[in-house]
Amino acid sequence: MSGPVAEAAPIDRIARLPEVLLITGLGRTTLLKMVGEGRFPAPLHLSPRVRGWRLSAVLAYIEAREKESRDAS
Repeated sequence: MSGPVAEAAPIDRIARLPEVLLITGLGRTTLLKMVGEGRFPAPLHLSPRVRGWRLSAVLAYIEAREKESRDAS
C-alpha cells in the first residue's frame, strides 16, 4: 500500500494526568513531586489550563525504571 496514510509515522498521542497515573501506578502527589524534582518527564502545556504527557515519554520512563531494576539485581 502506498500514499500518505501508509507512509505516515505513528502518532505519539498525549496522555492526560489520570491516564498517566493509571499507567505508572503512581499517586498524583508523588508524580507531581517527581516532575518538580526532574525525576519524571515534565508535561506539555497544551493550553493555559491543560497539561499532558507524550505517551512515548511516559513509556520511556517506565522502560528506564525496568532497566535500572534489572541492573540492580
